[in-house]
Amino acid sequence: MKKVSFVPLFFFALSYIIGILLENYFKLPISFFFISLLVTLLFTAFLLIWRPFFLYLFPFLFFFLFGLLITTLTRDSLNRSVLLPLAKRNAEVTLIGRVVGIPKEDSFILLVHRLVGQKREKKINELVRVYLKGRRVEFGDELRVIGLLSLPSEQSKKFFYYQKILTILHSSPSNLKKEKSNSLIFSKINLIREKIKKGAKRYLPPVNAGILLGILLGDKSYLPEEIIEEFGATGLSHILAVSGLHVGALSLICFWLGKILKIKISLRYLLILLFLLFYSFLTCFTPSVLRASIMGAFGIVGWYLGREKAALSGVSLAALILLIYDPFFLYNLSFQLSFSSVLGILFLYPIFEQSLIIYPPYLKSLFGVSLSAQIGVAPFLVYHFNQFPLLSLLANLLVVPVLLPILFLGLLASMFLFVFPLLSFPFFFLLNYFLNYVLAVVHGLNSFPVVSLNTFSPFFYLAYLFFLVLIFAFGKKIKLYLKHFLIGFIIFLTLFVWFNLGDSFLSPDFKAVFFDVGQGDSAALITSSGEIVLIDGGEKNSLLEKQLKEAGIRQIDLVILSHPHLDHVGGLFRLIKRHRVGYIFVSGYSQTPLLRSFLEKAKERRIPFLKLQKRKDFRLGRIKIQVYPLDSIEDDLNDESLIVRVSFKCLSLLFPGDIEETDLIPEDFILKSTILKVPHHGGSKGAKISFLRRVAPKIAIISVGRKNPFGHPAHSTLNNLRRLGVAVFRTDRDGAISIFSDGESCKVERVRSN
Repeated sequence: MKKVSFVPLFFFALSYIIGILLENYFKLPISFFFISLLVTLLFTAFLLIWRPFFLYLFPFLFFFLFGLLITTLTRDSLNRSVLLPLAKRNAEVTLIGRVVGIPKEDSFILLVHRLVGQKREKKINELVRVYLKGRRVEFGDELRVIGLLSLPSEQSKKFFYYQKILTILHSSPSNLKKEKSNSLIFSKINLIREKIKKGAKRYLPPVNAGILLGILLGDKSYLPEEIIEEFGATGLSHILAVSGLHVGALSLICFWLGKILKIKISLRYLLILLFLLFYSFLTCFTPSVLRASIMGAFGIVGWYLGREKAALSGVSLAALILLIYDPFFLYNLSFQLSFSSVLGILFLYPIFEQSLIIYPPYLKSLFGVSLSAQIGVAPFLVYHFNQFPLLSLLANLLVVPVLLPILFLGLLASMFLFVFPLLSFPFFFLLNYFLNYVLAVVHGLNSFPVVSLNTFSPFFYLAYLFFLVLIFAFGKKIKLYLKHFLIGFIIFLTLFVWFNLGDSFLSPDFKAVFFDVGQGDSAALITSSGEIVLIDGGEKNSLLEKQLKEAGIRQIDLVILSHPHLDHVGGLFRLIKRHRVGYIFVSGYSQTPLLRSFLEKAKERRIPFLKLQKRKDFRLGRIKIQVYPLDSIEDDLNDESLIVRVSFKCLSLLFPGDIEETDLIPEDFILKSTILKVPHHGGSKGAKISFLRRVAPKIAIISVGRKNPFGHPAHSTLNNLRRLGVAVFRTDRDGAISIFSDGESCKVERVRSN
């Protein structure tokens, strides 16, 4: 087995990456770069005179400073956005631009060329995410769109920022007009894609067609949400997102075809490069595919020229070029997965290749490459999804080998759709068996009691220990100075993380988190001794799931459902499926199909529940909980909300659900509380002045969606709170709101500062 020796380009790329990370953390002004450059030049001149040997450090310093400079310039260009000031005041604008990437069902990305004003047009070059339903657009369409410009939500702000999208536009079908027809190349792309979609839907069952289109084109819009969730839980979500894995599999198919046809090695590599270009074309030049193709192309050229060492140089050069073009690619999941999987293969596959000598060459290649890639990407999957799929390795070993025949048959079937459609049927027939196998594996693994281990974000940083162990385990396979550099890089990341985390590991005695779940309610109560209570779950599964992961919540002692309206119970369906839940409380007076469905799911998961029809006072660890069920005379679900009061030492919190007739709450139930979750998202009926005086809160939390159609919170509610001198926090403006307390005093933190 060949050793991986010193590769300058690899270390230059790492130095450049360190520069990007530092600039992004400290948000350095451009003047810092020039000062650093001056110091570096003086230091270099000094070394040239006194210690010429240390001049070898100069290239690393150069790439480090270059990373600082490019990232600073990129950030500076974004800060000069023309549309950002307009979005801050929710201005109505007219934009002209071209659709880039694959449009989704309800949104697409528009590369804006012109901003149309009342008197003149202004040329700009900015990306905008446009939300629009009921009108189909295609990749490459030149559009004129009128709509309201606004800022992304706090949860998605960073995600959009690293895509260079600072603003979003809400429009309607009547406000969209095609400026001109697609160019020939864009028309051909859309024609090919539509033909493949129609063929898949014609010859395959709906779910199998959705899986094929996800694998082949990266289009998941034809798959039910439950199936996508099951793929994610087993660590197979990357199968449905076209990325480096697909590019690598297609390259392998081309290589084997060339070998079978006895094509010269040089022509074989050329064939792969041409096919990667075609696949980029087929996937609408999706950034993830472009990045993976460029990286793969450089790696292939390097491998052809000099095997492992040149392959590592080629991949490093590709990463360097991509990051010079856009340093924010570093924060893109597909870039991270592509790069880490390739590095995993380059470093670890030669080791597994020797360990798997008992297997046939085909299986040895598949299992070795799959295992190496999985080890490489594991920490990034944990970081982004706060979840470690326990069955991921098994799932990938079972599914990744059939990815090759699925891609191969899918491409052959697609090709025959254009030549002679009936001849594509045998290929779709075979595809159906492979896709049924994939679906059976996914369903089978999801039936296990524990499919994945939920983690919290800081676990990502501990994952670098994982890489450190790998380096020591396989250190003899790598030359000494390479190992030392990698250890140094990990030490840097550890220090970087330490300063980044600050005191986030220090747990308060009590913490309450009011999640930003849009127009809905959800809050978690957490004590330092580990007790967790969740009150309501909002409407959307994805919103609650994401924020629970960010809060590091993996299991819940008690779930309290105030009342069975969708904006309170909707997010709990997935929660009881994915998390360990000790007990559930619901009102014994509410009887709806939605509640019955929820309790049936709880039965299936063997979670005990209690239907309350009388007051219940109890302790859960260090917190005291009082729950009072209300019986509405008019059978109004809002007025049948469970009233929950939580006490921790001198701190108290009141959760009155969506109650509007507050006079129904008996006098003997103590309402006075430090913190009030304002009833019914700040609606006028629930926050009467008499009720607020009875509670006498110091802090009021309003859980409400941005630009909701109900006009929440009501002006009368805000005026009443203001009259009583209550500090008001709102999830639509402040994002998720956390309250930390030692039982005597409390501190409020919000995701977004007003």
